[in-house]
Amino acid sequence: MFDKIRSIEQNNLMVPPTKVGGELPPGVDQARDSVAVWEEPDPDMGTFRIFVGGLSGEFVELKNKTTGEVLKSAKGAPIVLRKTLQLTYSVNGDEVYPGEDVVREGEGRIGKNAKVWVMR
Repeated sequence: MFDKIRSIEQNNLMVPPTKVGGELPPGVDQARDSVAVWEEPDPDMGTFRIFVGGLSGEFVELKNKTTGEVLKSAKGAPIVLRKTLQLTYSVNGDEVYPGEDVVREGEGRIGKNAKVWVMR
């Protein structure tokens, strides 16, 4: 599947998903392109979001507003939120032509809020 996508995109610099992970040195010349492929979970899904972590080192430990103490999970670990890129896409989708509908960046037909940074 990867080779077919690379051919369609005409991107010979695209890296297979199995080789794109790991530490990425800073700098534009260190950027990598790859793909993620999965089966369509629902032919009528409409809008879906993808969350991409590890692009930023920013994080925050949640604290009690009153005491300032770090909040802990049920297992006793600090609760940490990390800066994560949220990508939103829309697809009309129907079961008549599965996999053939156009996927648009953003929510709805106007493409609102395609890329947003969130803490999760």
